[in-house]
Amino acid sequence: IPRAALIGGSITISGQGNLSAANGLIQIQAGGDITLDADATVAGSRTVTVDRYTTVAETVTTVVGYEEVATGTVQVPVINWETTQITEIVEYKEFKVGSEYTTMDVTLSQMGYYNPNAAANKRFLEVLIEGLDYRNDQVDWAGSGATAPGTDYRNKATYLDFTGLNDAQRTAVLKHTGYLALFQFDYANAVIKSTKNGVVQADRAIKPDWDGAEQVVYYIDADGWRDRYVRMPKGANVDILRVESVGQTKFLTGDTGMAQAYSLSSSTLDNQNNGTWTTVRTGATGEWVGRYQEHGQVDYDQITSRYYFPVDGYAGGIDPHAPKEDGRATWEVDYVGSSGVKTYDIGARDSALPKVLNRDPEWTYTYGNPNEIAFNTDSNGRYLNGSYVANGTESIADERIRVAMEAYQMGRFTDRIQAFDTYIDALTLDTSAFTQVGSTRTDHNQFGFQYKYWSNWDQLQRWQIKHQGKAWTGNWEQFYLTSTSINDSGVFYTNANNY
Repeated sequence: IPRAALIGGSITISGQGNLSAANGLIQIQAGGDITLDADATVAGSRTVTVDRYTTVAETVTTVVGYEEVATGTVQVPVINWETTQITEIVEYKEFKVGSEYTTMDVTLSQMGYYNPNAAANKRFLEVLIEGLDYRNDQVDWAGSGATAPGTDYRNKATYLDFTGLNDAQRTAVLKHTGYLALFQFDYANAVIKSTKNGVVQADRAIKPDWDGAEQVVYYIDADGWRDRYVRMPKGANVDILRVESVGQTKFLTGDTGMAQAYSLSSSTLDNQNNGTWTTVRTGATGEWVGRYQEHGQVDYDQITSRYYFPVDGYAGGIDPHAPKEDGRATWEVDYVGSSGVKTYDIGARDSALPKVLNRDPEWTYTYGNPNEIAFNTDSNGRYLNGSYVANGTESIADERIRVAMEAYQMGRFTDRIQAFDTYIDALTLDTSAFTQVGSTRTDHNQFGFQYKYWSNWDQLQRWQIKHQGKAWTGNWEQFYLTSTSINDSGVFYTNANNY
């Protein structure tokens, strides 16, 4: 092809482009530009396929006309239209041929109190504690038609904690705190009751689909259940359309196993009690949900000396007499004010929640006799005006008290104490630990024992009587002073111990 016959088109060899020929001669023609701008060094060579066009002759058969030829008979389908009636559904109507519904016997057992809006670890409480979960002086009692209890826990005549409230007062506290009673759901005798064509069918026992599912707390909007939350299997709430109360409410009593923490979402029921159920509310003890421990400090101050006349006798003197004995060594017990601490142990209460109140032990404000004397084996009574007399308040007959006095003597000379009668009861029946804290104080020159004795003869004077006009001389006579005195050496003291 001569170059002059070429129109347009450019040839460019650049970059890694490489053009070679076996015989060493390459002739390039282009209608446009030829650009040679390849790299000095190329990485290798590759084969380039070049399209090549060749013109050849080909014979093509073309239809140029038609010829009609008879081939026989052709059948053509004939369609005939006929009128036909059909039935169409234009409306649905229900006709009652029977009915069925599910019933079951449900038991609700109160397990505590629930507030879904509280912190996660405080949504469920076995019991509310006055002073920790609420305070009597902050509750709107009148709004619930309730009588306000006292606010001073020391006043046993008016103060009430949560467990001592009546129903109206407890409702006021629940409104104040946002809690409602939480009940455990349990069921039995789930059956389908049905009627077909006016004939009552036999009951069919069923096992609900939700049986055994994890437990969930629901609020059920049904008459009789709107004042509570119910813990029940997940999905059981949709089956509760109507409730009817039958039988009598029962109350738990005699429970001896303290409730422990558990998960509300588990599939197990809350059956943490081993008591019995009674229809008599009065006297029912309820579920044992926890306990509390009171701690306080007391001072033991020795008020009578260890010197005891019936044993130790007189200390000396001439014809000693009229002993004044104050009795066996005795320690007066006094409460150290504001040292009391009340600690609650509620098994199902989260450990992060407060459980300690600064409160005086109950024995400090419920006593009857403030000066009761208790001891173990020390002789009873005391000396008064030289005679031994008994003291009715010192007659201790309870063996447990005598054992307690001996057990908590703590190194004192005797185990005798003078204290509130309630303290002696607490020491005897409710004390788990009794240890000395602080140091021991010694008070010197305290009264120990008094008595009288005669002093030595003391000469007063000598004198002579003479009569005027008579030669008679009288005898010399001596008069002696008699007296009594208190011997200071008869005073004894011992150390006073503080516990």
